Amino acid sequence: MVPCQNFSRHKELVLKEYLVYKLYQIISLYSYRVRLLRLKMVDKYYGNQTTSYAFVIEPVEILSRRLGGEVRDAKNTHPNACNSYNYNRMAIFQYMIGHIDWSIKALHNITLIEPEPYAPSIPVPFDFDFSGFVDAPYALPAEHLPIKSVKERHFNGYCKPEQQFADAFNYFLNLKDTINYTITTFYYLPQKQRNELIWYTNEFFDIIASDTKRKTRIITKCRTH
Repeated sequence: MVPCQNFSRHKELVLKEYLVYKLYQIISLYSYRVRLLRLKMVDKYYGNQTTSYAFVIEPVEILSRRLGGEVRDAKNTHPNACNSYNYNRMAIFQYMIGHIDWSIKALHNITLIEPEPYAPSIPVPFDFDFSGFVDAPYALPAEHLPIKSVKERHFNGYCKPEQQFADAFNYFLNLKDTINYTITTFYYLPQKQRNELIWYTNEFFDIIASDTKRKTRIITKCRTH
């Protein structure tokens, strides 16, 4: 990903999206690898030069080879046909970062990896610039959703047994310190930006640590179709 404009705000958007990929690597081995670049761009007509950040994403062919599986390109795969263990963590991660611009059935911002023939597919998310965590100025929620801003969280995952939800919540709570440390020590972003991201993720941890909040904001909001 390359910043579309040479403004500090747009450079920060690139850095924040790169950071999301690094956070998901904490959550799951089934994640895209990314590499941050310092990019010098030259205007071939006027000779002007500018330096910015960018990142490159692992090609899907290398991803599948590294994970020892095959890419499943079939659309209309029902989320309940995915590996529940990995699907639940992916869906809750998307909620953590305030991201609803994804779909298993449409293969929208999701790669499905089949670890072995006929095994349940494992979803690998990508393209997070429409998340509340990144908070791009052009990111708007779909009109049919009950939120006005991408900073507002809305759970886009399918319903699962409550014990599966509880296991996934506990998994994230156990990783809270690691996630916050990764954000705090991401020195490419200014301190103010890092503090805002910590506040945003801590809001998520506050929700999943409360039986009442996680039930009213996640479990009862899950999708059935």
